[in-house]
Amino acid sequence: MKYFDNIIGQDALKRKLGFYLDAFANTQRLPFLLFQGPKGFGKTLFARNVAKHLTNRDGSKRQFLELNCSIIRNNQMFFENIFLQYLHNRPTIVLFDECHNLPKDLAQALLTICNTEKESVRDFAWDQSTYSFDFTKLVFMFATTEPDKLFGPLKDRFDIVDFENYTREDIKSIISTNCDNVVFKGDVMDKIASNVRGNARSCVKMAEQISTYANKVGKLIFDDADWKSLSYSLNLMPYGLTNTEVMVLRELNKRGSCSLNMLASATGLSRTALQRDTEQYLLKCDFIRIDGKRKITDHGQKVLEALK
Repeated sequence: MKYFDNIIGQDALKRKLGFYLDAFANTQRLPFLLFQGPKGFGKTLFARNVAKHLTNRDGSKRQFLELNCSIIRNNQMFFENIFLQYLHNRPTIVLFDECHNLPKDLAQALLTICNTEKESVRDFAWDQSTYSFDFTKLVFMFATTEPDKLFGPLKDRFDIVDFENYTREDIKSIISTNCDNVVFKGDVMDKIASNVRGNARSCVKMAEQISTYANKVGKLIFDDADWKSLSYSLNLMPYGLTNTEVMVLRELNKRGSCSLNMLASATGLSRTALQRDTEQYLLKCDFIRIDGKRKITDHGQKVLEALK
């Protein structure tokens, strides 16, 4: 855990990354790590923290390059604008973020480039030139929220780093740690923890809101009355639900069950928005079920009752 003292939770993941970091000190090699998990769980945070501890044998820092794969259009852009400018003969750590957006030709190229089972250096010929990748100098890491969209053979080259759910104690610790000097009174922290979405990002956001409130009212003791005031001002709802998610629950509660098309028509949301942005969290919390049609669960009905 020595490499991740500043990060709360994900102990199994920390042990795995710690093993590779210890080995890197001797080998100067790191597997092609793929950080995969839901939004807000800390993929980029952990990747950056790994990069911080990857130094050259002389102790010098390596440059760190974070690429959003949606901006890489094709092989030409990667080799001419990225490889030649930042990677050629330079000790560099690259994070390919949202790597499911890699263009097809680059995903095919990386399939060959990342085949390092027998040797550390891979030469890749493209457009009448040869590009040399020395993985004692280069480290490639990848991150995605949609691993199912990643080119399958390329994914097989990677070592998967996935995330556990954060515990209630993790959630409370993240919020408390990010609320400088704020003291929580009684059981108010339990109430706060039940109103975040269960990932690290939502905890940090909640901590920012609490800190803003504490500065606004000029007090560092945060109690039930403060929580009620903050919840009212920001319309904070149980489980961190959004107005859109509550609207979907109310439509399902009113109609009994709905097809995706009917629910889209009733809410004014597109089918894609419902499936990607709304239903996933409601399913995770067991507020709805999909069995041909969308139905609200008993748990979902209880949440609606509490909102009244």
